[in-house]
Amino acid sequence: MQQQHRKLSLRQRLRQRFGTLRWKLTWSYVWISVALTLLINTLAFLVVMGAAPPLNAPTLLSAAQNHAAEFSTLLQEPTDSRTIQQILRYRFGSLRGQFLQNNLELAISNTVNNTPSDLAQELILMPAEAFTPEATNDFSQSYHLLLLDAKGTVLGGTFPSYSPASQPWNDSVVGNDRRVVQAALAGSDEIDQLTWTYDKYLVIATPIRDQANQVIGALYVRSRSLSQNQAIVALLMVIIFMISSVVSLIANALIGMVYGWFVARNFVRRLVQLTKATDSLATGNLSVRVNDTASDEIGQLARRFDSMAQELESNVKMLRQLADRNAALVEQAGQLAIVEERNRLARDLHDSVSQELFSVTMLAAAARNLLPAQPDKARSQVEQLSQMAQRALHETRGLIFALRPAALGDQGLVPALRQLVEEAARRQGLQIQLNINGERRIPLDHEQALYRICQEALANITKHSGVNSASVNLEYEAQHTILEVSDRGRGFDVQQPRNSHSLGLISIQERANAVGGTVEVTAAPGQGTSLRIVVPRSQTGLLVEPR
Repeated sequence: MQQQHRKLSLRQRLRQRFGTLRWKLTWSYVWISVALTLLINTLAFLVVMGAAPPLNAPTLLSAAQNHAAEFSTLLQEPTDSRTIQQILRYRFGSLRGQFLQNNLELAISNTVNNTPSDLAQELILMPAEAFTPEATNDFSQSYHLLLLDAKGTVLGGTFPSYSPASQPWNDSVVGNDRRVVQAALAGSDEIDQLTWTYDKYLVIATPIRDQANQVIGALYVRSRSLSQNQAIVALLMVIIFMISSVVSLIANALIGMVYGWFVARNFVRRLVQLTKATDSLATGNLSVRVNDTASDEIGQLARRFDSMAQELESNVKMLRQLADRNAALVEQAGQLAIVEERNRLARDLHDSVSQELFSVTMLAAAARNLLPAQPDKARSQVEQLSQMAQRALHETRGLIFALRPAALGDQGLVPALRQLVEEAARRQGLQIQLNINGERRIPLDHEQALYRICQEALANITKHSGVNSASVNLEYEAQHTILEVSDRGRGFDVQQPRNSHSLGLISIQERANAVGGTVEVTAAPGQGTSLRIVVPRSQTGLLVEPR
């Protein structure tokens, strides 16, 4: 198990090390180089094999006929038989290896392109080992060549022990080989008459002519079957092809690897730079830039990234400015709401408690003046004074309840709303229809926010709607708490700039946002106004259980 884990870990490390883009590009260059090398070498091998001349009797005969004029020069000039013998033994004895390399024409050319005097000079400079029996008299393994004059007399050959000089040619040629020699001495140019193949041997003969086109001799060649030589040549070419292919493959693979490594290095460096810039941008660094000026696809991608980062940075700056401005507006709205609340409280105190206290003061002074002379009348004013004090006390308690309802913390939102509705009906003359569905306790900060929103909405109805009726619906759902306050009053155009009642709506929006809620205002001129506040239950808060 541990060994398998190690293998997997090693495989993962190798994949991590060589699975990068740099190595993928490098291997792609290597494989392309190898494939092109194999393709070129294969095509070259096929071309060479197809262009190589076939190793057969017509080919050998054609090569001998092309150089017959050179042999004519050798026969026409006076040359002793010993020199001719040595020249033939040396020159044609070397054709054995040259046949194997398919260089017959070159070999013949090297043999006949020298004058007899040049050949004799070369013989003087040759080492003695060139004339040993091992080098010249192996009839069964070598080529047998004879140079004949017009009468058929042997002038020289590669195997003197078999074909001595100055002897008739028919003593050195046997069987069907004689037909080939006779055709050559007769001046025939027919290939069927000048060639003969049997068993493992190939026989050819070609006439040698002078400038007057008269036959002055013949060249006779007897060799082993060239089909075997052709197989050896093909084998040698395959071996050479394999060796050259392996060498070229290794060299080109190394060149492709080095080239691919350096080319991929540049691409990978630019991609890594772009990746780092992307990571930096994701962490909040909006000032990062790639600054790649290349015209390729990576450069285009880098410039688009820089443009996107620039635009994102500008948008974030603008959003921050808007957020700061909104925060200032919210703070200002909160302050205005506080001022509005204070003004409302001052008006309520002035309209209720202040008037009652002023009346109490006046009645108390009158009662004090009437008490000595008219005690009964003073007693009646004291009774009125007591009633006014009770009303003032009740008004004061109502204001205190409006600021902090005691039932909200003890009994919950629903009892507090019922008290609010009753107080609004008593003090403001509103006829309010209250509907509760699915009552339960919710976090205290949610209850306080919904209570204040309902209180502000009812105050706005009293001030701006022009009607004395409204409806309040409170619905508890699984994931939300929904409060709706609506009237059938004047209404207003929600698309128009806000007027004097906008501070109340701002206060309502602020309280809803504080607990994660939303406010939807539906209004139209002459069709009333409806407020719908939705507070999600998932918001955190202090849940107060009833006592």
